[in-house]
Amino acid sequence: MAALVVIGIATVLVATEPEKSATAAIEHAAHARDNPIERVAAAAYSAFAEFLTRDMAIVALAFVVLYKFSMRSPAP
Repeated sequence: MAALVVIGIATVLVATEPEKSATAAIEHAAHARDNPIERVAAAAYSAFAEFLTRDMAIVALAFVVLYKFSMRSPAP
């Protein structure tokens, strides 16, 4: 069993980075200079917009909102 682990470790040490990693690093460096709040807002907006394109998204959103409204706060 330990020999299998050694094979995995050797594979990781010998492997090279794919070319996609280099291009992703360049793209990340280009966006790293942007305003972080704008990047977070854009990411949140695009994620929510993508969620709304799914089937039954409005129903799931309504369920969550109505469930939260029906929750009572615990008595002190």
